[in-house]
Amino acid sequence: MEKKKAQFWQKIHSLRLNTKFTILILLLVFFPLVVLSLVLFYQIEQSSVQQIESDMYYRQRELDSAISIRLEAIDMMQRSFSNNDALLGMLEASAAGETLSTRELLEFSQGIGSFLTQTVENNPVLYTVRVYSRDDYIQEIMPIVYKASRMENMSWSKENPVTGWHYSYYDTSFGSLTENGDVPLLGLVTPINDFTYGTIGYVEAATEMRTMFPAMYDDKSDSGDWSFFVVDGGEIYFGTHTSPYSEIIAESLLLNRAIKKEPSVKRESIAGREIVFFAIPISKMGGTYVGVTDITDIVSEVRMQRNAFFAVLVIIGIFMTFAVSGMVRGMLGRLYTVVENMRAIRHGDLSVRSDVEGTDEVGELAHQFNRMLDRIEQLTEENVQREILAKNAGIRSLQNQINAHFIYNVLESIKMLAEMNEEYAISDAITSLGKLLRYSMRWESGTVTLREELEYIENYLALMNFRNDFTINLAINLPDDMYRQKIPKMSLQPIVENSVIHGISDLGEDATIYIKGVEDENDVWIELSDNGQGMSKEALERLQMRLKGEVETEEISHKGHGVGIKNVADCIMLEFGREYGLTVASEEGKFTKTIMHLPKRKEKRNEIITNR
Repeated sequence: MEKKKAQFWQKIHSLRLNTKFTILILLLVFFPLVVLSLVLFYQIEQSSVQQIESDMYYRQRELDSAISIRLEAIDMMQRSFSNNDALLGMLEASAAGETLSTRELLEFSQGIGSFLTQTVENNPVLYTVRVYSRDDYIQEIMPIVYKASRMENMSWSKENPVTGWHYSYYDTSFGSLTENGDVPLLGLVTPINDFTYGTIGYVEAATEMRTMFPAMYDDKSDSGDWSFFVVDGGEIYFGTHTSPYSEIIAESLLLNRAIKKEPSVKRESIAGREIVFFAIPISKMGGTYVGVTDITDIVSEVRMQRNAFFAVLVIIGIFMTFAVSGMVRGMLGRLYTVVENMRAIRHGDLSVRSDVEGTDEVGELAHQFNRMLDRIEQLTEENVQREILAKNAGIRSLQNQINAHFIYNVLESIKMLAEMNEEYAISDAITSLGKLLRYSMRWESGTVTLREELEYIENYLALMNFRNDFTINLAINLPDDMYRQKIPKMSLQPIVENSVIHGISDLGEDATIYIKGVEDENDVWIELSDNGQGMSKEALERLQMRLKGEVETEEISHKGHGVGIKNVADCIMLEFGREYGLTVASEEGKFTKTIMHLPKRKEKRNEIITNR
């Protein structure tokens, strides 16, 4: 599971940025819309169903009241017949084997018989009320009194027990259907008991099924509304108004025990049909009347509308996918341009520059990208120059190593010869020259301590004083700790040489070169100044332009100065960075001052300590 999850997120991360933005925008737009639509259509469906359920509650109450009234009419007539003294007398006489006279029969027929007949005929609920004798000795007085053989023609007489409610039977008292006997009946049969003779007869109070349950036979009503009656034993009775799914639905309701013994309205899904039904338990009849409304078409219509809406939504979503993707791709086009430039750089083309403009994030990215390329080219050029300097230094070192022993031996021979002839000035000069050469030829590393560089300067000035008629003094003002400062080798000598040749020699008189040091927590400044003839403003400007790289070497080399100082400045910047280097100040006829700016790096116990 974790592996699949990881693979899923890996696929998401591998998508292009415009695809991710498109998916995100579509989710933000369509997900709430889909959820809202689902809720809306669900509410529409529930509202339709609730309206139907509310209508069925009212129908249930009305039918319950109407059925109670009809049952009360049947029960009242059944009691009226069972407690009628004249009828009881006739049944007792028949049970005793006696027969009534013609006059008695006529009086009964014209009296109580006529009254009972009119009572039944005037009650719209009743189909008939009959009294059956237990034998055939009784004289029949229709439609009130019947022989036992008539009862035997009725289908319910063969049921066990005979008494109680009987459902959906027909009037076959005369052996076949009567003129109006083709309608199903619903009847209550009760016994008439006598203390002496026991059961002397039965009373049948019957009504038509359509009278008791009119909705079961109303063919003009909506085909989605139908009903049935189920007795407690499980028998189901349908009317003429049904649906193709009536039997399946009724049997499923019974099987699932959805029909309860209390009034209820429920919704069920059966056999692919959506229905709402109500149940009216009729305890007097020992059964339950169930009304069903098929809401499948209503629910299907709502769902079809929902599906149609979602189909339109899908089409709109497809269109919006292309539209949003195009818009996002257009918005990210400048970013992709920068990405393409990066790919070109990856293949080695450092001349690429992004032409994307703007003040937004993409424009800023392109601007920083171009600056980065400029910096890379600058660093590359500096690295090339550093490599060239390193190779030249290596070549010089190799050449010096080849000639060093020969030169040292020659100088040592000359020194000994000068001392033998008591030419001690020449001997001292040769000693200084030997130290100077030994220092310049020893190229173990690119940096030396300030003390070592100053010793080299002292030997250099000693030789210059031996050569000239005037004296050049060296004044040093440095903190003791600063003598251990690491500086590039041969970095002070070109500056001192420039002061001697261009600032002091032409004067032809004694002069002084001052060396002063200043330091703070991170950096050091070494000032070299002379009291020579200085430089004109034009010469100073050209030198400063040279140090900044604004003038090529060939343009000023014929002037006689500036090349050595420029080389020193380049070495410092390549070694320590562009924030370090040389600055020159001069005033014609007065002085020239050169300031060297370096990071603080000191030698201590053969280790280089960097305080930056």
